[in-house]
Amino acid sequence: MLPLTRARRVQIAATGVLTVLALALVGWLLLRPAAPVAGAGSSPEAAAAGLTTSLEQTGASAAPTDAPTDAAPSAAPASLAPAPEPSVTLTATTPTSTTAGPEASVPGGAPVAFVGDGLDPAGAANDWSALAASALTGAGAPVARSVAAADGAGWASRSADGRTFADLLDQVTGDQTRVIVLLGSRNDLANPAAVGPGAQQAIRVAKAKAPQAQVVVVGPPALGDEGSAALTATRRALSAATAEAGVIYLDPAATGSELTSAATTTSDGSVRLTTTGQVELADQVLPVLQRLLVVPTAG
Repeated sequence: MLPLTRARRVQIAATGVLTVLALALVGWLLLRPAAPVAGAGSSPEAAAAGLTTSLEQTGASAAPTDAPTDAAPSAAPASLAPAPEPSVTLTATTPTSTTAGPEASVPGGAPVAFVGDGLDPAGAANDWSALAASALTGAGAPVARSVAAADGAGWASRSADGRTFADLLDQVTGDQTRVIVLLGSRNDLANPAAVGPGAQQAIRVAKAKAPQAQVVVVGPPALGDEGSAALTATRRALSAATAEAGVIYLDPAATGSELTSAATTTSDGSVRLTTTGQVELADQVLPVLQRLLVVPTAG
C-alpha cells in the first residue's frame, strides 16, 4: 500500500467532518418538537381564542366565500334610510270667525308662497292657505305666508290685467322661500293644449326666483265635471309637466280628494270656495306641507 500524501490525509479528514455534521443536522430535523397549530395539539378554547384574535387584528368583515352573494344587508345605509315622518296627521280646523285667517301668517316663520286663481282670492279671510298655515303653526312649524291670486289667471290663461301664474309667482317668491304651492287652474280648461308649456314656464320662474324651494302643484278641482275631457286633459298636462320638472303634483282624482258639492258657491256671480271648501282644500295640501316643513319629534 502506497503511503498517503499530506494532501490526501487532509482530504479524508475533511470528508469525515462533513459527514458527521450532515448526520447531526438530519437528526436535529427529525427530533425537533413540532410547532403548535390551532385545533391540533392545543385546547379548543385556545384555538377559538386564536381565531377570534386573528379576525379582530385583520379587521376581517367579508362573508365566507360560500355564502350566498344575494343575501340582504342587515341594515340599509344611513343615506338610503327613509326619513321619519310626523306621527300625527294635521287637519285644518273650521274657522270660527271671519277674520281669523290672515293671522296665521307668522313673521319669522318658514316663507311659503301660495299662487292661485279667482277660486281663492288673495287676502281672503280664512282661505285654505291660511288654514293650512294655522295648522302648521300649531304643529310647531310657523309659516310666513304670502299669497298671489287673480281672477282669470292660470298657467296660460291671463287675468284682466294680463297676468299668468308665472307673473304672480314673481310677486311672492324670493331666495328664502321654502315652499311654493300653485293651485289650478280651471281658467285653463278652455285651452288644455297650452297648459303644459305654461306650467313649464311657471316652474322655471319658481326655481329661478326660489332655488331652494320645494314646488307643489295642485291640479284644478272638479266642480261637478269629474271626468270631463277638458279637465282630464288639463290634469294630464300638469302631470307630465311636473314629472319632467321633478316637482310634486297632487292630482285630486288620483289622491281621492275631489271637493264635495258643498265646497263651492256662486253667490257673487263667480265660483268661490265656501268655508267647507276652504277646509277640504287645506286638508288636501296639508300632508305634503307637513312632510316638507314639520320636523318629526324623536321617539
